[in-house]
Amino acid sequence: MGTSKDILNDEIYELEQEVKELKEAHKEKDKQTEHKERYVYIHEIISIWEDHEEIYFETENNTIVVNPETFFTDLPIIMDLCLKARKSHKKRVLEQIKEQLKTEKIK
Repeated sequence: MGTSKDILNDEIYELEQEVKELKEAHKEKDKQTEHKERYVYIHEIISIWEDHEEIYFETENNTIVVNPETFFTDLPIIMDLCLKARKSHKKRVLEQIKEQLKTEKIK
């Protein structure tokens, strides 16, 4: 058994490790919070309207306001990205269906 000094040093070391772990966890939480603050995920648009020459998109959690001139200029890019994402999603779903059908034939 160690001396009181050894026991105290061990306890100090354990506390320092706990503080280190808590700081790391806090840093990770800060990164997640920063990510959440920087991005707005739109799963579904509930309503769209125009007021005072601005376009409003209402979502579950936010209302996003955009400049219609900028949005209009970005529409071709938005459409291109949406069509690519939709095509990729459709392809993935069809591949999953084919795999499922193969699995069913094997049974």
